[in-house]
Amino acid sequence: MCPDKPEAVPPGLQIERTQLAWERSALGFLAVAAALLFHPTAPIIHGRLIFGLVAIGLALAVFRISRSRGRIAATTPAGDPVIAPRAGAVVAIGGCTAVLAAVIALSVLLGR
Repeated sequence: MCPDKPEAVPPGLQIERTQLAWERSALGFLAVAAALLFHPTAPIIHGRLIFGLVAIGLALAVFRISRSRGRIAATTPAGDPVIAPRAGAVVAIGGCTAVLAAVIALSVLLGR
């Protein structure tokens, strides 16, 4: 590799990395759902089941947003892909994270 010549980056790579990051967030939500659902010494009770289902629903919402966010909306004159800016998607993920934090706090406070 020559230090004077920048390395060629394939078009769309940034979009791909962003989509993978959003999908990792969805997997994190699923991990929280599993932690809420399964307790090593107690059976699944209604409260934990509801909290777990809420976390699974949030994970699916995050995954759906990541899929819609990764779609290519246009290309630049140079032919590079560009995604449409959607500030609402970031706000929605923040809302999902806040709801998940509230679910975890309720789970801890209620001892479920």
